Formats: sequence, C-alpha cells, structure tokens
Amino acid sequence: MKKTIFITILSILLSITLNAQPVTLDPTFGQNGMTQLPFDESYFLFDFDKSGNIIAVGVNDDWYNLNYLTIVKTNADGIIDKNFGTNGVVQLGFNSIEMYVFKITNENKMFIYASAVFDGRRDYFLMQLSEDGSFDETYGDSGIIVLDYGYNLLNFETDDFILLTSGSSIRKYNYNGEIDQNFGNNGMLYLTDGEGFRILPKVAKILKDQSILIAGSGYNEPWVELALCKLTTDGKFVDNFANKGIWRMDIIDDPYYYDDGITTEYFSKIIEDSMGNLILLGTIEIDYGTFGPQHDERILPLYVCSLNSDGILNSNFGTDGFFYHYYNGSVPSVQNILPYENKYLIGYQRNKIIGMNDNGILDTSFNNTGEFIFDISTNDRFHTIKHQGDNKLILAVFRLESYPTFRMFLARLNISPEVSIISNPYLDNSITIFPNPTKDYLYFNNEIKFEIMDTQGRVLLKSEKPVQSVNVSHLKAGVYFIKTANGTNIQTQKIIKQ
Repeated sequence: MKKTIFITILSILLSITLNAQPVTLDPTFGQNGMTQLPFDESYFLFDFDKSGNIIAVGVNDDWYNLNYLTIVKTNADGIIDKNFGTNGVVQLGFNSIEMYVFKITNENKMFIYASAVFDGRRDYFLMQLSEDGSFDETYGDSGIIVLDYGYNLLNFETDDFILLTSGSSIRKYNYNGEIDQNFGNNGMLYLTDGEGFRILPKVAKILKDQSILIAGSGYNEPWVELALCKLTTDGKFVDNFANKGIWRMDIIDDPYYYDDGITTEYFSKIIEDSMGNLILLGTIEIDYGTFGPQHDERILPLYVCSLNSDGILNSNFGTDGFFYHYYNGSVPSVQNILPYENKYLIGYQRNKIIGMNDNGILDTSFNNTGEFIFDISTNDRFHTIKHQGDNKLILAVFRLESYPTFRMFLARLNISPEVSIISNPYLDNSITIFPNPTKDYLYFNNEIKFEIMDTQGRVLLKSEKPVQSVNVSHLKAGVYFIKTANGTNIQTQKIIKQ
C-alpha cells in the first residue's frame, strides 16, 4: 500500500516536472515573436478591438513642435494590416501631444485621453476615433472634447464615466466630457479625512456593487503611507469600509529607507476577485539624491496587498496581508497584475514577470522558478502586459539602441497552462464559473469545453478544446447562457454580461 502511494505521488511530481514548460517568446507572432512599430518615443499604448486585432498608439516627433499621434493596426498574430490607413498606419498631427490613456470602447471606437498645445496653452482633452482611425464626428467637436480640468485619468475600464485628479481632488465627468454636478461638491471631491490626512490617488476601479475604490498614497506631513478609500457613486465615503471609508498603512518603517532618501509608497493597480476581495499592487519610489547607494545596491520592494470587501487586511494572504518581492535596482516600474487561472502574473522592474499564488505566496511553478526575465536583447524593456486569449501575453517593448534612438515592438509570450495537484483528478469534475455578472473575462475552476449562446439559442462563442477562461468583452450587455462540459458533467447556466 505504501509503495503504491509513493509511486502515485512520484508520478504526479514527474508529470508536473514534464508539463511545467518555461515561458517562451511565441515564434508565430510577428517576426520570430515580435512586431516592430513606427514610433519615435519609448512609451506607447495598445488594446484589442472586438475582432481581436491589436491597435497600438504612439507618438512621432518631427522636431519642429508638431507631433504625430501614430496608430498601427495588426491582426491577432502581430501582422500589420496594410488595409488600415496607409500601409497599416494612421497619423494625426498635433502640437506637442502627450498621450496618457488609450482604450477600445464597447462600440469599438478608439478613446484617447491626452494633452497638447492649442493657441499657446497646454490643454487636456478627450478624443474619439472611428474604427478606421479617422475622427469620430459624432463625438464632441469633430471628435475632440477639451476639458476645463485635467491631470491624471484614474479609471478607464468603463464607458459610463471618468474620474480626473489633480493633487488630492477628483472630478467626475460623463463619457461626453460633462461634469457630474451630483458628485461631491458640484462635481469635485477632496480626498481628506478633514484632520490633515489627504490621499493623492493614482488609480480607481468601479467595483461590482458600483462603488468606487480609489488608491494611491496618503500624506500627513511629513509622512507618506499607503492609502485608499471607497466612495459611493455620488462621492460620499462608504462608512462601513475600513475607518469611515479610508484605509491607510505605513509599510516602510525601516530607517534604511528614511535615512537615505525620500520615500513614497503607493498603490498603482486594483483587482476585485470573484468573492469581492481586493488585490492591490504597489511599490515605493526613493529619491536618494547625490549620496545614496548606487543603483545596483538599492533594495526595493514590490508588494501586493489583499483586503476583504470591508477594508480589512486578509491575514491568510502572504505575510500579514502582504506579498513582497525584493530586487536590486533603480526606481521600479510597475506594469500590471493579471489574474491567470487561479493565480496572478505581475510585471515590474521593466523586464521581469513573476507568478503569485492566490494566497500571496510566490508561485514557483511559473516558469519553473517563479519569475521570467525578458532578455531578448540586453537593452529591451517592457512597460505594459495584457492577456491575449488563453496562455498568451502581449508586451509593449522598447529597445534603446543608442540614445536617443529607441525602437518599439509588440511581443507575445507563451505561458504554459497551470499544473496543479488535486487529491483525485478523476473525481473532481465540478464546474464553477466566475465572476457572474462579468464585464470582460469568465473564469472556470477546471479546464472545460463550452458554448455561449444568446437567448435565441444561437452559438456566439465556443471551444472544443478545454480551457479555463474566455474573453467576453466584445459581447453586448445582456443575458446569455453557457453550456459547459467537463468529462461526464454537462450543465447549462445563465450568465450576465455587464
């Protein structure tokens, strides 16, 4: 009996070793895994349209103040669509444009938040383009809405409204650039407890209950700490969240940091899981000045924090509610945190992706080590990562050839499927679907085959291959039905697309 158990465990471990494949550059994407883009500046943004094509937006400079907002369209495999614009490229002229946010809307339009110089003054504006890259004449003034206020746009996952911040104040606008007078005080809200503590927001997320979570740094001079708050849709603090709507915590109390430099702690990304728990990604920035340690001597943390829906730290997550990952280097660059099956992938430090289990422990099965270093070229860095279907990631990559010459690329990585140990894989064929309702992805607790149908029974999406997630962001809001199959377990459930 003991010999049988030992052989069973050994076979499972061997299966994990054989099946846990490393992260690799996908040679079927672009040219050997990468697609070069015609941008001059190192920072560009991309999103997926409703057909799965990739739309990338960057800036080109002619050195005479006139910038070109440059738009490139590729298919899902990184091949430039020569039928888009001129040989796959659209250019729109602006004076000193700076781009901050780009996304594809539910109507498959291109939405951009940017600033440029108009009549000698820098203005912030919203812009909407049609699918062919031309200005959407039905939006604002020939596709552009100049705002009377603007600095940082906090949320862009929803088409319903936007939040703009400057300092510790935020304003709420509808999608057409009109301020919501019912929010805060005539459309403006100061994020303060009224006793000297104020929040400088970096990111916001609309939660499933339609409340607004705002996260960033908290200031109570001279101290800086992590902070977030939860608001109602009309700009009131949610009293039953944390301490009267505000959560704050100073996590860096090591004199190593405070004695040698000016430290800023902040959150930069927010995820709400299927149970309503909050997962927040953050890091610190340190200004060492002239006499601080050299770049390769600095020890800097990235951290992920888990709280329940009431703003209480999840003590079962990581160490006292935090997952820490340290590295040596200069000021960190935190790109994104993505749910991956029942785990998370985190991109940071400009060339590294790490895996984290949902309990806040490093996922050492990811790439067999827990981390992946993007080292195609010694001068390659990435600043954005996004999911593309199952087990694939798209990266926005920039390569410094010789200053100030950059080359920009899209790259695709293959991520091996999760290999997990369960007590009896032949008996565990239950099917759980989450989140429901959903705005973008549906996730399954097991790899399953599925069909998604409308109320007339027409099949809109299907997979004959067992998968653990599906992107439904392109479906219109409404009621659908999903038929799932896992072995002999076949069931049909109602799902709601928001």
